Amino acid sequence: MELAYSNTSNSDTKKPKAKVITITSGKGGVGKSSTATNLALSLSALNKKVCVFDADASLANINILLGIQPKYTLQHLLKGEKP
Repeated sequence: MELAYSNTSNSDTKKPKAKVITITSGKGGVGKSSTATNLALSLSALNKKVCVFDADASLANINILLGIQPKYTLQHLLKGEKP
């Protein structure tokens, strides 16, 4: 895991920037989705705003681990059906 951005901004407003954490592997079944889900839940428990993006277009399963069924998918955006 690597933090891609710092938590401070160089602007005059000193507004914090978003942090991006990527979890990757060249092999399936190593626990990427479980790690991402548990990290997101832990950050959320600390009152952090969290967005999880599962980039696996064919086998994304973060929604299953979280027990949710999204109303819209990335396909809706790409087809222009949702802004």
